[in-house]
This record gives sequence, C-alpha cells and structure tokens, in this order.
Amino acid sequence: MSSALDRDVGVLASALESLRTERLRAWSLAVSFLGDCIVPRGGSVGMATITQVLGAYGIDNGVVRTAMSRLASDGWVAREKVGRNAFYALTPEALASSQAASRRIYAAHDPAGPCEWRLYLIADCAPEDRKRLRARLLRLGAGVLDQSSFLLPKGETDVEAPPARRLTVSELPDAEARALIAAAFDLSRIEQDYLSFLASFRPALDVLETQPRPDGLEALALRVLAIHRFRRIVLRDPGIPTVYLGHDWPGVAARRVVTRLWRLLSPATEAWLDGHAAAATGPLPSR
Repeated sequence: MSSALDRDVGVLASALESLRTERLRAWSLAVSFLGDCIVPRGGSVGMATITQVLGAYGIDNGVVRTAMSRLASDGWVAREKVGRNAFYALTPEALASSQAASRRIYAAHDPAGPCEWRLYLIADCAPEDRKRLRARLLRLGAGVLDQSSFLLPKGETDVEAPPARRLTVSELPDAEARALIAAAFDLSRIEQDYLSFLASFRPALDVLETQPRPDGLEALALRVLAIHRFRRIVLRDPGIPTVYLGHDWPGVAARRVVTRLWRLLSPATEAWLDGHAAAATGPLPSR
C-alpha cells in the first residue's frame, strides 16, 4: 500500500495493514475497479486513471499495463486508442458476468429462506465436461453429495450447466434441510473468510463513523478494496438461507459493513472520479 492510504488515518491504516500479507493481483483489482466505479458511469476509462488507482496500492505502472494486456488477451476488456491515450471497458461477456456478480455483491440482504434447491448430476457427462462442471460448481461453493452430484440453493446461484442434468428439489422440512446442509456443505472456509473481512474492515468503519473521512483517492482506494475483498468471498458463498445458519453467521455482518463503508466513501469517491477520470468521449457520465 502507498503512503497515500496510510497518512493520518489511524485505525484505517491498521485495517489496510492486515491485508498486506495477501497478494493483491493487479488484474483482479482492475476488474473490481471497473465493475464498481466505471460500469455505472458509462463503462470506459483511461489507462492513466487505472494506473493511478492501482498505484494507490503500491502496484507499479508496468505491472498495471501487463495486467490490462492480459485482461484484453483473455477477453475481459476491450481497448480503444484515441491518439496516444488508451481507454478500457469490460467486454460484453465480461460485463454480463460482472452484472450477474453485482446482484449478489450489492444485494440489500442475504437470502433468508427457506428455499428450493438445484441438484446437478454430472455422472453421464464426458470426462472433460465432468472436470469443467465440477470445478465450476465447487467455485460457487456447491455442496457435494458424491463425486457426481452437487447441490446449490435455487436462486442467484443457479447455474446453466449443460450437459449436466439439473433437477429442482422442493423446499424441505426444516430438519431435513438442516441435515442435508450439514452433510453436503463445508462452510468453515467461507465463515473464516468473512471473519477475516470483518477484522480488516469493521475497525475502518468505526473510524469513518466518528472521525473525518478520507477524501479523493484514499476514499476510492478503500471503497474498491472493500468491494474487492467482499466480492472474492461472496461469489464463493453458496447462498444458503440465513434461517439455517444461525444468528451469528458472519456473512450478515460483513454485508452490513461493506454496504455502510460503500455509502460513506461514495461521495468522495465520485467527486474524485469527476475531477480525475475520463472516457474516450470526455468526462465520465454521472452515476
């Protein structure tokens, strides 16, 4: 992290310090920045802005350029050259993925339940399809019934997974649902990730609620970082209704913290973008 983030922010610096041991990947942070800050404001922004934002985390300009080239090669961003300047936007495919993720990231609350379930059966798929589908379902936190049967709550986590068989399981009685969840899902890693998120960002929220808030690039960097870290957890969360998780499930508190942080930091963030960011056609449109 750069000194810009650490200057005179007290416990905010401590919250950011707790993330120093984690590797911040430039390409992933760039996607978080584009999705959170730029997509709602037209979708395109100059390379100079991207390097300035990622530079706030101590990421070198050359690393940023390499990351954007990688994203372009992988079909995540499209580049537009205007004179000597380059402007980047998510591709239509990446934008669709980002918008689907946003419904989970920015949801007002977690699923409450009870719910129906999706059962995915991949035993009859070709070996390469089984490998691909298994990896995709596990990335979404699917419960494992056996090597070829996977379970997710029906809802935002629904997966179009041809050639797998996808069956709907009706809402179950409470005792049966709890037994199924206990047998199929290992939520310990997700739970620990939420607790780590809270340890990093709840102290920052406490400061923002009681002391002068950071402005400009500091606010933007903290907002993007909070969304980035939350996104990496919530997209691996299977979305089990909270009725089955207990009152102390840390995902609920994590959502409250990231939502409040986002709202407190947004005025300064949007003001900075107004003054420092531009699309190929000129200033960014209003949010």
